[in-house]
Amino acid sequence: MRVTTPGLSEWVRLSETKAALKAIEAEKRLEDYLHQNQKLIAIAGNVGLGKSTLAGIMQRSLRMSALYENPEENPLLELFLGNKTKYCYDLQKHFLKMRAEQQKTGKDSGRSHVLDRSLPEDLLIFCRQFLLDGHLTKDQYDLLNIEFRRANMELPQADLIVMLNGTPELAWQRIQQRGREMEIQGGWKKSEIEQLGHLYRTYARDVRDFGFHHGPVLEINVNKLDLTNRIHGGYIFEQIYQALR
Repeated sequence: MRVTTPGLSEWVRLSETKAALKAIEAEKRLEDYLHQNQKLIAIAGNVGLGKSTLAGIMQRSLRMSALYENPEENPLLELFLGNKTKYCYDLQKHFLKMRAEQQKTGKDSGRSHVLDRSLPEDLLIFCRQFLLDGHLTKDQYDLLNIEFRRANMELPQADLIVMLNGTPELAWQRIQQRGREMEIQGGWKKSEIEQLGHLYRTYARDVRDFGFHHGPVLEINVNKLDLTNRIHGGYIFEQIYQALR
């Protein structure tokens, strides 16, 4: 655990009471820092690993603003999950526009924000996979590549990417548990989540190597950490604080 979650050993050696108090202190320290220093934090990770959960916890615990993908309110996403090849290109153009607007809002508002997905994931993860699956043509992929890179050059980047690492098995289990009808009724297949998981293995490095992100990337192992556990949350807040500083 010390290898995959550095510093966690200091927490697990504490009594439950002391660990809870330490978590409260970590939360307050990060909250104060984010109020005094405007930051944009983007959360990345495979479908189902808890991006929206962590964004919601940060929004409420740290009293910061959050910008969500809101899949239930996106009719194009539901159409795509029903017919990926027909709607793939249009959906990716929609996501680029939406995330560009969110990223600009997060940097121009004067307040710290958290995003429940990082902008480069659409190109470096999903578009690459959809090209391999035949849902995007090579010409469509090349056009999206140009548009994503142009947007990335024009937009201010996130100050930190929090990368949620977890096994495809965990991601698939969470997708089944949350029970979104459009995801279960022919939406995602387990094999697709496994393929996305393979691409995510190098995302923390790829996002920097391809020039989409120049700041820190904090990797969180959600197979080891429970995002809804107060003490584990304190550990994560401590890691975010150190990464931002």
